[in-house]
Amino acid sequence: MAADDRFEELYGLYSFQYFDLEYLRNHAGDKDILETFTQEIPVLIQKLNLNEFSAQIHDGFPYLIDYFKESVSKDDDIVSIYRELLLDYGFQFPILMNLITIYQILPLTNVECERTFSEQNRTKTKLRSIIEKELLSALLQISMNSREKNPNLIKGSIIRWKEKRSRYFFNNQIPDDE
Repeated sequence: MAADDRFEELYGLYSFQYFDLEYLRNHAGDKDILETFTQEIPVLIQKLNLNEFSAQIHDGFPYLIDYFKESVSKDDDIVSIYRELLLDYGFQFPILMNLITIYQILPLTNVECERTFSEQNRTKTKLRSIIEKELLSALLQISMNSREKNPNLIKGSIIRWKEKRSRYFFNNQIPDDE
């Protein structure tokens, strides 16, 4: 699925592409972008229940297009573009910047959520049924983040936990994370 199509297929909001910084960088120079934006954006505004902010969205978009035409090149980093936009237009057009932020962070799928629930089911077993929320949250964070970023985190955490007081380990060995 192409990034431009994700909102049409998943959310039914194709016109949300106008808030994709990559799309704006590539299409800001198109002659008819303002015209098609004006035609397509009312559906998005209605679906997102932003009717009271319609004028701000319509007024701010031409400034956004001008910014991309004048200040952004094909080689500019999206993160840098986003930071500059927030600094330049964050106070003047907050709803427009919020829509750009939503587009950037809205997930393509619910895979990460499903993965977290699966990990929770593996972590909170019948034997751990009365585990407190804080401990469950900490265990899930360790479990979800440690495998990709720091494989030694779990082993180090177990060592620190064992050192706090005497704990029994079979053969006095800490199990591997597998």
